[in-house]
Amino acid sequence: MAAVRADSRVVRLLARSDRVTVSCRDNHGNTPLHVAMLRDDPSVARALIAYRADVNDRNYEGQTPLHLACYQGNQRVVRCLMCKPVVIATCLDKVGNSVLHYAARCASGKCMAMCLLKKDVNGENNVQKLINSRNNFGMTAAHVAAEHANIATLTMLRVYDADLNAKCNSEYTTLDLCVRAAGTYCSTAAGWSDCKDITQNVNSARTISVDHILECLQYLFKLGVPTRSSRSTVLHTACLARSASARVVCALLQMDPFLLNELDADNMSPLLHAARNRHASKEIVRVVAALLDAGADHVRRDSNGMDVMLSSVCSGNRDLFHMLLKRRAPTFRCDSIAHSGANALHLAAGGHNVALFGDVLRVMHANGKAANATDVLDKTCYHYAASTASLAVTEIVLQALPITTMRKEDANGATPLHLAVQSTNDDDTVTQKLILFAAKFDVDARTIVGNSALHMAVSQKNVTRIECLLMLGADVDLQNTNKESPLTLAVRDGDISTVRALFPMHCRGKAHRTDAEAESPMHVAARSGNVTLLEYLLTARPELTRKLINQSNRETCTPLHVAVGFQQTAAVNMLIKYGADVTLRDRHEDTPAMLADSMQNAVIADMLRAAPPPNRRNRRGNMRPSTRDANSEGSRLQHEQYDMESVLNFILGEPQKTRKKPKKRAKSNAAAGVPLVKATPTSDEHKKPTCAICLESVPDTVLMPCFHMHTCGDCTAKLQFCPICKSGIEDRRKVFKD
Repeated sequence: MAAVRADSRVVRLLARSDRVTVSCRDNHGNTPLHVAMLRDDPSVARALIAYRADVNDRNYEGQTPLHLACYQGNQRVVRCLMCKPVVIATCLDKVGNSVLHYAARCASGKCMAMCLLKKDVNGENNVQKLINSRNNFGMTAAHVAAEHANIATLTMLRVYDADLNAKCNSEYTTLDLCVRAAGTYCSTAAGWSDCKDITQNVNSARTISVDHILECLQYLFKLGVPTRSSRSTVLHTACLARSASARVVCALLQMDPFLLNELDADNMSPLLHAARNRHASKEIVRVVAALLDAGADHVRRDSNGMDVMLSSVCSGNRDLFHMLLKRRAPTFRCDSIAHSGANALHLAAGGHNVALFGDVLRVMHANGKAANATDVLDKTCYHYAASTASLAVTEIVLQALPITTMRKEDANGATPLHLAVQSTNDDDTVTQKLILFAAKFDVDARTIVGNSALHMAVSQKNVTRIECLLMLGADVDLQNTNKESPLTLAVRDGDISTVRALFPMHCRGKAHRTDAEAESPMHVAARSGNVTLLEYLLTARPELTRKLINQSNRETCTPLHVAVGFQQTAAVNMLIKYGADVTLRDRHEDTPAMLADSMQNAVIADMLRAAPPPNRRNRRGNMRPSTRDANSEGSRLQHEQYDMESVLNFILGEPQKTRKKPKKRAKSNAAAGVPLVKATPTSDEHKKPTCAICLESVPDTVLMPCFHMHTCGDCTAKLQFCPICKSGIEDRRKVFKD
């Protein structure tokens, strides 16, 4: 506080005491010497330096006391610091600004001269090091001076051979930055540290008049600064400026009239840039009028087919729209269409300017144009309003146009409900009302990829919109073309809040429904290893846990197999805890423990072997079959328990050799007095088998790896799964009988 009040006596008294040090810092890392630089009183600075204050100390923004002194243009304090040999004038802050950048910003020529003439340790001045030094944005001191329209600073920099034609990282020259200087300059836009927040200084912004800009433009133009760059011209920059000025535009046209119809890299003229400027609405009208009066090409369109009228509607500038209508040029019409098929009504509906949308709607009705026109993607103005979550525009659309006259779906199958759910509007209240309006269409309508509005709400992880759709009766069991339900998407994203919103409703339907890979949500959670999500699925509905925990996918893998395959130790422990069967086998006859051994994961393997055997008896007391019976024909065939004759009979469809036990049965029949009668084969037993699909041809193709042969060659070529065991087909082998 003593340094802020510039009281040198209090500073000396505090510095002598042992309780206060001259190196203490505030919340922004400023020492008392930093704060003293804001006052042009060298007595406080000398007192602090006398008590060994570090003159090169930096605050949290990397600024030294010399940076702040040059920022304020305090010449006496700067002269006091320059008298100290230890002061380093070439220090840079965090964004690469030197003391010359700060001095150029405040138009202090004497501070700049003292910094440039300051000699380093070797006795050399800092002219070559500072005059063309660039910050992280590629800006030199000349760029900063031009950005603030400081002619005196530019003149001094030119004396020291500064490069006034240099370009910054944004391809802006000093002339471009000068035309952007109108209005109040925001220091953070160019990477400056706002000293108002750091040091409680009120002089953190400077208002620049248009007269200063015009003088600076003429000065730079006389020096031969180029008006064209590789991407645009200085007139494009003036039309795109946040505070564009018609006087600046007219001055540039007087300097170089050929800039009027120049095109930038995006094939846009200055007139199109000015019409699309969203910042200075009143002044932009004057800028566009000045360009049109100068003879600008108003017929030209940009690469998207947008002309001046469509650009004005896209920017939401109502005054510019009416000004163009009053000119009554043949090209200034509301029925002009862009390359995307969008007209002025579509673009107005996509914005939030309700008054402009009403004006465009009235003009189109007056000209006899249909308001329910569609673009190339079959989108109406209702679709555009829903995509931007513009509730006020939506109400006007519903009042002006009945829903029966509007197209419900666009080319992608999306209704306004889909677009409202996908909108980026953070106001959930507005979005809920918009969803209620759009729900007049089918709430379960699906796009061409099968996604419903609930799918899109889950993809955005927006619980509020999910609850709103569930309240409207959205079907939670709908699957898209990939057979993914909203619950599957929520589990795949790993968002526990959306899963909690969907799972209670999902349990009323088909909670065990699987996706295209025959995987349940339990498989997806086990693959991701999200223990919190997996535990919720296991405990939310205990009656469903028995169905989901041992359910097999297309590869005959249970969630435990999947967790072991992806080495999710926590998920394996969770599944074992809730009773997952560790003895079930996949299609390769591997148990989870065998799979862990093949992956050389001893921790999971020991965990699985230490798990207690599950109770595999059902409610009737019978043993439940495993995923694959070890005594089935296919299993014995894979383990080579048949001889070659049995294998050939199995492939050709002949009767297999069975293990006959007639003796025990014969003894029991003989004991009962029943005579033995030898069975004679009938003609039906030796009838040739037919294809299981067409029922006409003879089976002649073996499906691998299940070794089933129940189809002919023509039908087998159309199959992807075995019709007997439902396993995937990896190979097809033709069998020829002699």
